[in-house]
Amino acid sequence: DEKLNILYINASLRKFMQNSLTQIRSDLPQFNIDTLVGSNIDVFHKDPRHQRVMLERLKDTHRATITVGGKAFDLIVTALKLSGRRAGFVVEWADADARLRSFDYAAQIEAIGRSTAVIEFSPQGEIKNANALFLGLLNYTIDEVRGRHHEIFIDSEHRKSKEYAEFWTRLASGKPFIGQFKRIRKDGREVWIQGTYNPIPGPDGKIVKVVKFASDVTDQVRFIQNIRQGLAALAQGQLDFRLKIALPPELEAVNEDFNRAVDTLRGVMQRMAGSASQVNARADELNALSDDLSRRSESQAASLEES
Repeated sequence: DEKLNILYINASLRKFMQNSLTQIRSDLPQFNIDTLVGSNIDVFHKDPRHQRVMLERLKDTHRATITVGGKAFDLIVTALKLSGRRAGFVVEWADADARLRSFDYAAQIEAIGRSTAVIEFSPQGEIKNANALFLGLLNYTIDEVRGRHHEIFIDSEHRKSKEYAEFWTRLASGKPFIGQFKRIRKDGREVWIQGTYNPIPGPDGKIVKVVKFASDVTDQVRFIQNIRQGLAALAQGQLDFRLKIALPPELEAVNEDFNRAVDTLRGVMQRMAGSASQVNARADELNALSDDLSRRSESQAASLEES
């Protein structure tokens, strides 16, 4: 009523509060549904002054979300008028947890979409939607991909493989995929993606779509392939090999370090080879001297025997 005494609670709200009783009592230990009718709304508030001032000024409708004991409630407060005079209030209650969770999840997805490539498929692989980052990565527009199958991003050999067919069968059954995947852009260029394919179930548990979150790791994959090629060349003694593929600045430094290391190793090997040549030359001189000494010794021995 106009004095903020509770006159009526319907069965739906009574049940709602009963189900939330544990949370409510963690903040309001004396809260009792059975004695609520006839009580003042101050029983809901630790410090009721704010609510009383707000209601005193209320002329139409007020919406608010309150938290009691960790439980969130949406409230709609409407002023009731009788003959132009305010006669009381009606307060509608609703569980705000689901709404707030949905809002939170939507905000998280939006944040992910600002830094991550995202694309959605049907359980069979038909493209439903994609964000700007994904479309830019594969060089398509949304109109060029929507309604087409995921296979447009796959090379022709892999597209025909048994592995690729099992890939979508597994996703449709609810099993995710995580890894690095080679994909083909519209212009034919090869890109590598680090991604997760996530099957999303509906209320009945059946998979309704597959959402992929991905990031471009082409530079990293090319770098690793380049380093492996360089190490293989070193293992075969090819000291003239150089890493030449252009990479981002943070990886280009490793290229330069690798090439400097190979140059240093080559210089050491050249110096060792030069030292070995000098040793061989000295050895040849010693062999010649030894042969000469041997000949002289034989001559002297012959002269001695003759004497």
